[in-house]
Amino acid sequence: YLCAPNMALSTPLDHGVQIRFINDPRDSGGVQPGSLPKTRTQNKNPSKYGVAVRVQGIAGQPYVFLKDGEKGDSYGVQLRTQYPSGYSSLPRRKEKAEPGTQGAGVGGEDGQGGGLRRHATLQEEVSGLCLKVTPDLLLDQGPSAEMSSEDDQLVQTIYNILRQGYAPTLGLTWQGRHFTNILQKRGFVDVNILIFQQKDEKSSVNTVHSPCLQDLVSSQAQLMEVCELKQKLEETLRQRERELTALKGALKEEVANHDKEMEDLREQYSTDMEKLRSSMQQVSQSHAGIEAERLRVNASVRSLQQQLEDCRDESSHWMEQFHGTRDELRSTKQELLQARLEKEEFEEELRELQDKVSTMRKQMPDPSHTQTLNQAQLQTNATESSEAELALHTEVRGLSSELDEAKRKASRLSQEHRELTLRVEDTEKEKEMLKQTINQLEEAKRQEEKALEKLNKEVRTDQAQALRVQLEEQRERTRKEMQEAQRHGNDAQSELDRSHINLRRLEEEMSRQKKELLLACEERDNHQLDKELFANRLRHLEGELEASKNQYNEKTREIRILEDKLKRAELELEEEKGSVEMMTERVARSRDQIDQLRSELKQERSSKQDLELDKNAMERHLKELRNRVADMEGQSRSSAGVSQLESKIQDLEERLRSEEREKNTLLASQRRLERKLKELNMTLDEERETHSEQRDQLALRVKALKRQVDEGETELERIEGLRRKALRDMEEQMELKDSLQSRVTALETERKTNASVRPVLDSSALSSDDDDSLYDLSTITSILTESNLQTSSC
Repeated sequence: YLCAPNMALSTPLDHGVQIRFINDPRDSGGVQPGSLPKTRTQNKNPSKYGVAVRVQGIAGQPYVFLKDGEKGDSYGVQLRTQYPSGYSSLPRRKEKAEPGTQGAGVGGEDGQGGGLRRHATLQEEVSGLCLKVTPDLLLDQGPSAEMSSEDDQLVQTIYNILRQGYAPTLGLTWQGRHFTNILQKRGFVDVNILIFQQKDEKSSVNTVHSPCLQDLVSSQAQLMEVCELKQKLEETLRQRERELTALKGALKEEVANHDKEMEDLREQYSTDMEKLRSSMQQVSQSHAGIEAERLRVNASVRSLQQQLEDCRDESSHWMEQFHGTRDELRSTKQELLQARLEKEEFEEELRELQDKVSTMRKQMPDPSHTQTLNQAQLQTNATESSEAELALHTEVRGLSSELDEAKRKASRLSQEHRELTLRVEDTEKEKEMLKQTINQLEEAKRQEEKALEKLNKEVRTDQAQALRVQLEEQRERTRKEMQEAQRHGNDAQSELDRSHINLRRLEEEMSRQKKELLLACEERDNHQLDKELFANRLRHLEGELEASKNQYNEKTREIRILEDKLKRAELELEEEKGSVEMMTERVARSRDQIDQLRSELKQERSSKQDLELDKNAMERHLKELRNRVADMEGQSRSSAGVSQLESKIQDLEERLRSEEREKNTLLASQRRLERKLKELNMTLDEERETHSEQRDQLALRVKALKRQVDEGETELERIEGLRRKALRDMEEQMELKDSLQSRVTALETERKTNASVRPVLDSSALSSDDDDSLYDLSTITSILTESNLQTSSC
């Protein structure tokens, strides 16, 4: 190696490498190995730190150090030399270097770690290959040895830097003038100056090696530039790979999101179509239900109309019955007037009889006692006739009251007609009974006249004794008859009491039946009022039915409008289907474009692989060049090898230019792909917005249709409720009518039974009256005979 001649001058000593922490980076004092534990610095700020690496035997400058900084920051490592423009350290921070600068800072952990590793290897090679002596020995050797060792060390460090491929981040330009700037920043100008000084001092050696060294330096500079460019390309390739992976991930995410959104749109479209189909089916079913409800409502209206006609027929029938009962009442009034006239005639006949009796009493001889008896008999007959008249008056009053009540309250009912007919029959029976009593009175009058004629004959005869005997026998017989008559009278009295009790019971029953009749009449009136109310309700229901018909017609019109809207919605759905098909086509086209992008990415990957292969080939070529340079160090080469190297370097530059062109084309294609992706995303967003708006409009239309259908169903339910209510009212009215009819029939049966019981009681009462009248006549005849006998005996 280059340092071999100098190494022979002084014995190398391996003192090792010492690392310590220092307070002042500018401290040039050495530290003995024994003082190694004192490595902690006492800084004022605990967050700052410094690291020092002591490499003994490097140009008297033993320290390689890092600058202070925050914890977690990393810096480049450089040697501290006496040259001001030498290895001045530049901080390697995490921030990226600005484009166009050629500093040492590289953003990222890779640049930091690489720089540290390169400096570590540099220090190791410098410490291992150069003179390994202590600073004291170097001071003893003198300035000539120091200068020669420093020159050798500089050459060795340059060679080591070229060998390790230390290439900090450079810009994209690679002209020759930048190489001088880089050498100024890295301290290579001083190195050249030192090389030229070494030439001057050692002319004999440099005469042989100077052209080779110059060629070597130029080739090394070119190799250094090539390495920097290679590293830049590697970094750009890595960045492109990261960008491509990021784009690939973004593309995959976009495609996945797009596929998900399209699947969601398809599912939503299928659900919307199913909802629309279900809503159409519901609308058709509701339409069929509305038709059925319309038919049912028409049937109910017809049934209600028929019931109204039946009610009108019943009302006409009741009116006819009312007119018939009114005519019957008029006829009964006429019959009552005739009965009153007959009663007045009967009273006149009684008066005539009384006049005749009075004239007969006047015509009889010694009529004092007989007149008293006749007067008593006539008074009894008069009292009985007055009682009969009072009974007749009471009965006539009762009949008139009953007729008035029937006139007021029993109109429009056939039952009162039957009751009136039964009462007329009772009055006819009572008339017949009165006629029978009149006939009996006439027969009694005839008997009295016969008895008077017999008495006059017996008085005229002279057989008083026989008459007396007969009178005694007759007295005995009359006593016996009186006893029997008293016994019969007691029996008749008991029967009369029983008949009075029965009459009272019958009167109570009559009063109860009258009350029931009044209640029945009230119920009938209420029924009539209910019927009128029901008629009004029917009219109201008819009006509501007409209104419901109008509403139904309106609903049918609305349903037709809804059907038209549904047809329009179907057309819009078909349009939406067409738009969805267009969307699917666009999605297919976008997928094709994505496939094309993927193919282009694959091509870029393949080009990347080609570039990596080229890079590997270039690395191999660089290794070969390094080996050749290493071989050229020990021997001199001709200018032919240098020309070959220059030609190879030119080839490498052309390759780098072609790679740069490919890189530019890749960047342009990537930008085009990004623009296409942006356009596709914009179109997809617009189509999503349009589809969502159309979907919302369709949802609103479906909701409006459902709301209208629900309103139609509520209207139909309300009409159905009104119809059911009317039917319930009709059923209630029919039940009331049936109950009233059953009650009327029950009252008619009770009246018939009472009417059948009343003539039996009247006949029993008349029989008792006949017995009383006979008893009175027998007593009268006996009294008359006794009086006649007394007069004859006198």
